[in-house]
Parts: sequence; C-alpha cells; structure tokens
Amino acid sequence: MSLAKVFIEHYADELEEIKKYTQQIDIWQQNMQRERFKNDLINSLEDMGYENLDLGRLVNEHLNNSDWYVGGIHEAFPQLLIKSLFLSAYSCLEICLSEVTEIIHREQNLLLKPSDLRGRGVLRALLYLRKVVLLPMLDDCELIKEIQALNMLRNFYAHDGKNHIKSKSQEYQAAKKFGIVRDEATKTLGIVELYLDKEFLNKALYTINLLLTYIRQGVIDKYMTPH
Repeated sequence: MSLAKVFIEHYADELEEIKKYTQQIDIWQQNMQRERFKNDLINSLEDMGYENLDLGRLVNEHLNNSDWYVGGIHEAFPQLLIKSLFLSAYSCLEICLSEVTEIIHREQNLLLKPSDLRGRGVLRALLYLRKVVLLPMLDDCELIKEIQALNMLRNFYAHDGKNHIKSKSQEYQAAKKFGIVRDEATKTLGIVELYLDKEFLNKALYTINLLLTYIRQGVIDKYMTPH
C-alpha cells in the first residue's frame, strides 16, 4: 500500500510547485509594476520642476507610504493565468485519485472497482474512498462540500469559461463559497460577474492539498499501521 502513499505524495509535491510558481509570478509582477510606477512618478516630478536631487527621496517616500499596488492584482494575476493554474491543480488531483483508487482496488482485491460506481473524476474517486475503501479521514463534510464546489467551478471554467454565471445556478453557490462573485448588482437580471484572484487560487490549492493530506493519512492508518 506504500505505492498509493507514494502517488499521493508525488501529486502533493506537484501542487506545491504550482503554489511556488504563483508566488514567484506575484513577486515578479509586483516588482515590474513598482518599477513602472516609479518611472511614471519620476517623469511626473520632473515635469513639475523638481530638481534631480529631490527625486530619489520623493519617489521612495511615495512608494513606501502609498498604496500604489492596490488595483494591481488583475495585472499581477491575469484571469487567464489563474484559471490555467487552477485547472492544472484540479487535474493533478483528478489523476492522483484515479491512480490511488485503482491501486487500492488491486492491492486489496476489493470486489467493486472504481468504474463500477456512478459518476466520474474526482467525485467518483471520493465516493469510492468513502463507501468502498471506508477511509474514516473523509468524514469531514465541510471539506467534501468544498471539493464539490471546486468540481463545479472546474467544470464551468473547463467547458464554458465565461466571466459571468446565472445567479440561480449551482455554480453561483460554488462561486460564493470561494469568494469569486465580483459584483451582484446584476443579480436582479439573473447573472453575476465572476473574478478570479490569487486569494481564490491559494484557497483552492489549500483545499486540494488538505484533501490529499486526509487521504494519505487515511491510507496509512488503514493499511500501513499495525492494529
């Protein structure tokens, strides 16, 4: 059963690489934005007649004391980039759970195969782990609800990808759970606008990683710990 554990740890490492990548992109984009803002400020000060001797002090004071970066999240994390990283992370989860459930089925000679259950992807794998493998670590209903919400958002962005959804849809509730409903002013018209940001991506990565941690511990407790 150590093979299932190895697969889980491998994909957990892949998720960690995605997280590190987002952090590096964030730092790079903020530095680039700060430099652009600095150059624009210097040009403005020169136009106002400040001498070169004053520019360094004035620029540094302004950068250190102002919220120059507010509103830059959209530039630092474009919607397309966040969506791509989210879909990549969810794909890692789906592949991992598919492999793990097949490994457990073979090694434990379980009567039911994952493909015998209804559904597909992550939700079918979770159903198999909960109802057939009986991993006690997956009794956290709130975590399962969050994964179900992420699954809805994954399907929405993979197959539709628009920046707005119907306000009476299940996807709307999933979007609310993860805080990506940007403006509900149009709710009376039956639609709402969505906005992906780094907070959403961080929460999605945390939720996926937490699930893998639970499954890994469940596998260890059930199959690798003497009873």
